[in-house]
Amino acid sequence: MSGDDESSCIEVQEDDQGIGARRPPPPGVDVRARADLVLEHVQRVVAVAVEPVELLTEAGGLLRRLALCGTAVEILLATDGTVDGRAVTRMYSRIGLPDTPRHRLGLRRLRPSPAGDDVLAALSEIIGFDPEPGLAILAPAALPGRIDRTMLSRIARLAAEIYRADLVRHLPIDDVARPWTVTCPLTAEEARRKRYALGRPVTADEERFVVERAIPAQRTVS
Repeated sequence: MSGDDESSCIEVQEDDQGIGARRPPPPGVDVRARADLVLEHVQRVVAVAVEPVELLTEAGGLLRRLALCGTAVEILLATDGTVDGRAVTRMYSRIGLPDTPRHRLGLRRLRPSPAGDDVLAALSEIIGFDPEPGLAILAPAALPGRIDRTMLSRIARLAAEIYRADLVRHLPIDDVARPWTVTCPLTAEEARRKRYALGRPVTADEERFVVERAIPAQRTVS
């Protein structure tokens, strides 16, 4: 992207233990992959989320940026969360995603079986049998005590391996910074839209992601 209104997600956080204490990344994590190259150059992003508000809170700014750049964005919501449908529609419209397809599974809770099979089947149906190159999957990163996020994170990895897609996982802003975390600064307008959509007077001015399974052949060469 170019221009003063857009930022690139290029800052990689240092290990919180200090210089010289960096640990190797988990298997599959590409520490060289910049989110601006992985996401801003893909043609299509399918996001899978536990519920609609958490997705906007952790990745709403990036989703807005992608949509404005012409990237096709689709969202799979495993549960409806605690916000009614009209309020969710209003939130997504306010952040700038009024026409983004949202597929609702309507599960009451997320447990490995049989809900996991339902999520994978729905995700596969959205992606399609033989997707075009340039696909990325956006999913929540696993967190301690969150079985639902852990399950979606694993399903997203499996789907990324099946369809040879880039995999990017979003993190809460208060999560302890990991050495392979990519920080995505939000523009003033992105942050303002996010506050407006979520109805919060203050939101973080950045979002955090982990890039995994980045496949160079998936990216557009300029």
